[in-house]
Amino acid sequence: EPARLQQLVALAIRARDLKLDEREANSALALSLIERQLRSWWVHNPVLHGIHYVSAMECGLRCIAVTHAASLLESRGRLSTTVRAIVLSMLQQHADFIRQRISTHSSAGNHTLAECAGLIYASLILPDRAESPRDEAYATDLFTREFDRQVNADGGGIEQATWYHRFNVELAECVNEALSANGRSVPVQLANAIDRGGRFLQAVEASGYGFVRLGDADDGYALSPYYEGRWRKFSCATNTEHFDRSGITCIRLHSWKVIVQYGSLGMAPSYGHGHADALSLVVSFDDQEVLCDAGTGVYGGQSTAQRAYFRSCAAHNTVQVGNSDFARILGPFMWSHPYKCVLLQQQTDEQQVELWLSLAVSAGHSFTVCRYIRVDLQGLHIADRVVLEGPVAVAQRWHVPFGLLKTGGSTSRIALNGVNLTIELGSSEETAIDQVVGQRSARYGELESVTTLANKVSIANSGWLFMCMARDDGAAPLISYDSLRERALEYFQ
Repeated sequence: EPARLQQLVALAIRARDLKLDEREANSALALSLIERQLRSWWVHNPVLHGIHYVSAMECGLRCIAVTHAASLLESRGRLSTTVRAIVLSMLQQHADFIRQRISTHSSAGNHTLAECAGLIYASLILPDRAESPRDEAYATDLFTREFDRQVNADGGGIEQATWYHRFNVELAECVNEALSANGRSVPVQLANAIDRGGRFLQAVEASGYGFVRLGDADDGYALSPYYEGRWRKFSCATNTEHFDRSGITCIRLHSWKVIVQYGSLGMAPSYGHGHADALSLVVSFDDQEVLCDAGTGVYGGQSTAQRAYFRSCAAHNTVQVGNSDFARILGPFMWSHPYKCVLLQQQTDEQQVELWLSLAVSAGHSFTVCRYIRVDLQGLHIADRVVLEGPVAVAQRWHVPFGLLKTGGSTSRIALNGVNLTIELGSSEETAIDQVVGQRSARYGELESVTTLANKVSIANSGWLFMCMARDDGAAPLISYDSLRERALEYFQ
C-alpha cells in the first residue's frame, strides 16, 4: 500500500548505502523521490479528510515509516528542511488522531499493536508535545500487555495466521529498538514475548522453501520488506518441534519437512484471520514443496466466493464432510461455532514421528475426524477415521503446487528435481479419486494453478481414508492400510 509510505524507507536505504562511484546522481534521485512523494501525500491528504484517515492502524504504520526514513537520511546528513518539517507535522497530526481511535474489544489484534507503535514513535520524536509523556506511557503499557497476550506461551500467534504473527513480532522489534535508542527501559514482559515469538517464526521459516503462510496473509510489513527482522538470528532446530499451545508441529526427518496444524480457529470472538485448516499439513521433500497451503486470495472487492473458498477446509490438506465447513462463516472476517482440535498423543524418535489428532465439529453437520500421521524412512503416511451420522459424502483433499502424472486408479506421481514421489490414496469404502486443476494464492492478490487430488467416499456411520506418499524407487509399499489403521486405533478408541 503506497499510502503507508514504506517505500520511503527503501529509498532512504538506497540513498544511504550507495557506493561512492554511483552515490552522487542516484542518491540525488532517491532524495528527490522521497521529498516529492512525502510532499505529495501531505498536500493531497489534509488531516481527517479522505480514506487515509479511516484506519488509525494506517496512521500508526505511516508514523513508523516516515520516522525511519528521516532517521536514515539524517544519519548521513541528507535530511532536508522540507522533509523534516513534513515528518514532524505528520507525526503531530497522526498522534492526535491515533490517541482517540485505539482499537479495543473485538478488534484488539494487530491493529491495536500498530496504533500503539505509531503513538510510541510520535511521542519519542516529539517530547515537547504536551500529550507525549502520557501517550508514551499509555501506548507502551498497552502494547506490552497486548503483544504478550497475542504471543502464546510457546511463541505462536493467537490469531493463527503466521504472516500476521510475523508482522506483530517485527512491530515489537521496532518498538524495542525505538525505546532503547531513546534511553527508555524495555519492559521485561515485552522482551520475553519478542524472544519466544521469534523462536517460533524461525521454526516456521526453516520449512525448506521459505516462510510458510498459514491462515490469512496480506503481504503487509511492519516497516519494510527490506527490514531484516531480528527473529532470524535464532538458530533453527534440526529435529522435530512441537508447539502444543499454538497447535503446530514442525517435523524434520529423513529429507521430509512437515508442518502439521491442530490449533484453534484463531482469536475470539470473531476469529477474523483464521482458516478452517485443522488437521492440515504443508510438506516439502529435499527442500522442494510437495503439499501447499492455498493461501488467502484477496479480502475486498467482488471476491466473496473467492474469500470463502481460501478460508474453507476444501482449500487445505484435510477432510471435508458434505458441503459443510469446520465452522460457520458469518462474514469475510468473522466465524462462529469454532471447532475443537487437539493433539491426543505424539511419539518421536530418530527413526519416525507419529501424531494422533482429533477434530470435533459442531457447525452444520456434526462429526469427528481422528487423523494419524506417521513420518518414517518409508515416507509420509496418513489414516483418517471419520465418525458421523450418515450417509454423507466425505472428501480427503491434497493440494500439490504443480502437475501430477496419474499412473493408476489410486496412484499419482510427483516429479521433483532429482527424485520422484508416489501418492497412494485409499479408503475402507468404495472410493473415487478425482484430479482437478485448483487454485492457490502464494502471495496476496495473486492466483496460480495447482493440482488438487480428492479421495471421495460415502460414509454411513464411520469409515477410514488413507494417504501414503513415498519415494518412487520401484519398491512395493511396506505399510498396509490395515497396519496403519491398527496403529491409529491405539489412541482413537
